[in-house]
Amino acid sequence: KYVGRLFYKEVGMHFKDFMHLKKIEKAKYFLLFSNKSINQIAEELSFSTQSHFSTVFKKIVGITPYKYQRNRVYYSYWVVIIVVIAQFKD
Repeated sequence: KYVGRLFYKEVGMHFKDFMHLKKIEKAKYFLLFSNKSINQIAEELSFSTQSHFSTVFKKIVGITPYKYQRNRVYYSYWVVIIVVIAQFKD
């Protein structure tokens, strides 16, 4: 419990929520830039089921992994824009 409270104090979120956030960041990359299925991604990121993965993904991103993957052209465009802007900030 001490480590959990310390983590929350330092990071501002529970460890489980932090891990979900990190996993979803990886999932977003896989959905945009790979041909892996949603089930393969869920399994690779150690979610217990594809359903659990989809629930966590939608909670964080606001849409299902399926919709996110189907809109890969739109989202990959914004990823490129953000990367370019970030390069000019330095």
